Amino acid sequence: MKRTLGTTFRGILCIVAAMFLMVVIMSQTSPAYAKDKIVWKATSAYGAGLSYHQHAEYFAQRVKEMSGGRLIIQMNTGGSIVPVFSEQEAVHRGSIDLSCSSSMYIRGKFPAAVQLGTSMYAFTQQEFMAWLEYGGGYELWQAMYDNKDWNVKVLPAFCIYGTESLGWYRKPIRKPEDFKGMKYRTVGEWGEVVQSLGGSVISIPGGELYSALEKGVLDGTDMSHPSFDKGLGLYEICNYNVYPGVHQTSGPMETLVNKDKWNALPDDLKQIVIAALRETTFRSMTKTIIEDAEAVEFFRSKGVEIIRLSPEMLDVLKNEVNKVLDERAEKYPFYGVVLKSKRDFHEKWKKYEDLQSW
Repeated sequence: MKRTLGTTFRGILCIVAAMFLMVVIMSQTSPAYAKDKIVWKATSAYGAGLSYHQHAEYFAQRVKEMSGGRLIIQMNTGGSIVPVFSEQEAVHRGSIDLSCSSSMYIRGKFPAAVQLGTSMYAFTQQEFMAWLEYGGGYELWQAMYDNKDWNVKVLPAFCIYGTESLGWYRKPIRKPEDFKGMKYRTVGEWGEVVQSLGGSVISIPGGELYSALEKGVLDGTDMSHPSFDKGLGLYEICNYNVYPGVHQTSGPMETLVNKDKWNALPDDLKQIVIAALRETTFRSMTKTIIEDAEAVEFFRSKGVEIIRLSPEMLDVLKNEVNKVLDERAEKYPFYGVVLKSKRDFHEKWKKYEDLQSW
């Protein structure tokens, strides 16, 4: 009996020792147990069901996987930890570490932010990314914040959307006169173009668009690219969806990190963050195009008339767009610097693009 108990006791000791040894080994070899694990508090500006938040979550997941758990980015939904559209300032002040948002939301404080977050009558996704990476775009983006001493580091975009539709309408849009008297919801410089054509611009949150169109408070609205718009259900109340979206041909979504947090990050983790962002952007470029094409066919199946504007109409809009851009460039010097950089880059890009077109 004693031998049995002794044998059992020794067996238990062996098991305990083996378990202890395994924990020690894992703590030394598995990054998930590393004492230097870093956790960042982050947020997007979007709800859980929207594609932009899903891209932000994908980026955070890839950082965790690529770093072996050494860097954890806790991605929150828009409005859950800071008010929506205050994400950039929250990063600057250090109340959050990282944000995935859009520079267009801070155009009131930084007029040039519109030029960084979108393009009118110019950049495609590929061209926009080329300008950011190799045409000085990211340097100008950083300079915009540095000029006002904001404590933020501009990282590569976490997403870049493709060309939007020109919007949703209760009546067809085919000629400039069709905008006259229209009650229209939009933001930024495109609103000034609509006003120049005789429309009136109304500011309404995205969540209220369906009701406003249904009740006739609005006659039309732009929003985003087709697969994003599909989730809003606007096809149920608007009979007309107009293309191409020359008011927003493409746009990178903004990734900001607090400078102090970034500077304290080990170099290898910095490279992982950048690599994860570039992977997520590539994913957004390819995945979204397919989803947008499918969304347009879905709209057709629901009886929506898809309208493509004539070359004559597009020329009229282009002239109005350039007038507005030139006026703002004259009013805001740094806006003009960014606009000139984009125009110069586009001129070179377009020449070669035309040479290779068939």
